[in-house]
Amino acid sequence: MNMNMSDRIAKFDQSNMLDLILHFRDQVKDAVGIGKKAKFSQPGQQISHILVVGMGGSAIGGNILQKLFTASGTVPCNVIRDYRIPAWANQNTLVVVSSFSGNTEETVSAYESAISKGCSLVVCSSGGKVLQMAQKEKHPFVQIPGGRPPRTALGYLLFPVLVQFVKWGMIKSSLIDYTELFTLLDEMAEENDPRNPDESVAMETAKACMQHIPIFYTSSEMTVIGMRWKGQICENSKILAYNNVFPEMNHNEIAGWQRAAAMELNDKLSVFFLRDRDDHPRVQKRMNIVRELISQSRTPVHQIDSHGETLLTRMFSLIYLADFVSFNLAMLCGEDPTPIKNIDYLKSSLAQDTN
Repeated sequence: MNMNMSDRIAKFDQSNMLDLILHFRDQVKDAVGIGKKAKFSQPGQQISHILVVGMGGSAIGGNILQKLFTASGTVPCNVIRDYRIPAWANQNTLVVVSSFSGNTEETVSAYESAISKGCSLVVCSSGGKVLQMAQKEKHPFVQIPGGRPPRTALGYLLFPVLVQFVKWGMIKSSLIDYTELFTLLDEMAEENDPRNPDESVAMETAKACMQHIPIFYTSSEMTVIGMRWKGQICENSKILAYNNVFPEMNHNEIAGWQRAAAMELNDKLSVFFLRDRDDHPRVQKRMNIVRELISQSRTPVHQIDSHGETLLTRMFSLIYLADFVSFNLAMLCGEDPTPIKNIDYLKSSLAQDTN
């Protein structure tokens, strides 16, 4: 099928995913405003640990918070993608319940678990059961706009909560420059708009994923970046993708590359190193060595570097690019990026079994 990109978008983007991607900057600005207007105060008791509970796109904001807390926070922060929170959680644990729909069954269950343990709670959702629970239990909550796929609502799921943590002095404001971030998002939207005739980084990367299973490698400190790329490619493009981190992959997965060419996997895989200037120097050296090893197997290898000054901007320079790459790949593959039939089937099947 010989179609230009504008024709493909008109044919396959039936739910107008592209418009949501292109206007992400507006969403972030709105979300920051929601956070600044939120009327809840810092928990009264001493907080010794933060847990963000959520699944899929609703949990990615939690992983960004986790990185910011690791870089500058006053307490540990972890993300829980499951039905239960840890046994050690107590009244000194602040649990952030993040569910875009408000009805994700794992998150509802984790919320109930947090209530039973007497944790401090903050809820971020567009509605559903968790918002009803927050209102019933009188837990502080921020209600965000609904009506879009959760994976396109990262701004709403991150920034209202992030604003609070910065205001409470739990994350350093020096990691965040909203002016720089807004400028970056504007520039990336213009440069990577798939309707433009000029080739973009996003289009080049999407083409490199065609007919391949992409593997995304990051430092362990930037795990969220690889997770986001994998999730967006799987959901938007309907293509299997995987991610792993350095240095852990050097202690196991690296050995598996020895037979990649012999098994003819080199024609089926494409590897992407997503790198940040602040990756540990030894991790950077490890990445260079492994890149050479993988290249020797004749597997396509690519590198994408973050850009920007502040940590949050550098993270979004890679996160936002994944949105465009996955959308372009969906168009090239003739897929509507919005429907997620397998996930919907799983949820409907689970709903039939209440035991």
